[in-house]
Amino acid sequence: MKKITTLFLVLVLSLALFLPMGCKETGGGNEYGATLLNYRLKESFLKENPVYGVTYTNERYDPAEDNGEFPYLYDETSPANRTFVITEKEQAENIFEDNFIDYDKIDFQKEFFIIYLYASYNEYKKIITDAAKDENGVLKITFESVCSSGSETPIPIQNSVVIKINKTDFEAVEITAKHVNK
Repeated sequence: MKKITTLFLVLVLSLALFLPMGCKETGGGNEYGATLLNYRLKESFLKENPVYGVTYTNERYDPAEDNGEFPYLYDETSPANRTFVITEKEQAENIFEDNFIDYDKIDFQKEFFIIYLYASYNEYKKIITDAAKDENGVLKITFESVCSSGSETPIPIQNSVVIKINKTDFEAVEITAKHVNK
């Protein structure tokens, strides 16, 4: 009985630690080697790049003062999504949490990162379904964002996708998210 209790406790603690991050499944199998990564972004980067539809903490709110401010603000002015192309180590160091990435294993001469920020309800997993360049040189990446029933947050959160991809010349990047409920 003690083993079962200990095992149950370990399982519950593991879920409590890793469930809020979301599960990001590795995709790929395309000509550019596009792969989803579970790299954590710096809080400062996320704050500098808000997206429409997310409720953020109001830093001007002080519960001790009646200054007319609300504790949370609903973003109605930012873009619906943001896309960043990271081609140099210095850029990556300003965006990724240092303890989640080993820069010695990344060859920026052969690969780069694409970061896509958007508002969503917490997804269960993400899978790249397509990565191709069209005749105009636009790199088009599509991913499925799967949300399991009951795992949604009551309000949209700022979510992200980090994609590592083989170097290629392109004119622009276009990301499409397909939301799937299961």
